[in-house]
Amino acid sequence: MSEEIHFDETCHHARWLGYFDLLGTRQLINTGNYIEIFCVYAKAVEEAKRRTEKWAKIRHTCFSDTFLIYSENDSASDFAAMDMVARWFVHFLIMARIPVRGAVACGDFYADSEHSLYFGRALVEAYEYGESQDRLGYLLCPSAVAWLDTLDLSADTRLNYA
Repeated sequence: MSEEIHFDETCHHARWLGYFDLLGTRQLINTGNYIEIFCVYAKAVEEAKRRTEKWAKIRHTCFSDTFLIYSENDSASDFAAMDMVARWFVHFLIMARIPVRGAVACGDFYADSEHSLYFGRALVEAYEYGESQDRLGYLLCPSAVAWLDTLDLSADTRLNYA
C-alpha cells in the first residue's frame, strides 16, 4: 500500500530558484550515441551535486535536461549562496562544452523533494524567461531584480549582471 501525499506547508516558501536547461539535447539524442548523452547528463548532475553540497541552504533536482537549483528562503544570504552556485554551475557547463541557458527568479515555490513535487510562480517565471533567451548563460528575472532592490542589493550594482 502506498503512502498518501499531502500538502506540506513547510515545503512552501518564497525562495530563490534557478531554472537551467541543457541545449542541443534533441540533436544529441537524434545521433543515437547514448554513451555521449549519458556522459553529458552525468557531468551536469555531478556538477549540480558538487556545487549544492557546499551550501547548506541550497538544493537541486533535475529531470532529463532541466535542472532546478533552489534555496530555503528569499533572504540576502540565500541569494549570495544561490548566486555562487548558479554562476559556477553555468560556468562549469560552458567550459565543459555543454551549452546551457537559464534564469533565476524569486518567489513562491513549493519544493517537496521526498515526493518529487516542485511547482510555483518562481518556477513558471524562471522557465518562461530562461526559455525565451537566444544565448548561453542565464539572467535574473524581474522578480529577482525587484527582491534584490527590496534587500538593498540592487542588481545594477552587481558586477556579474548586466
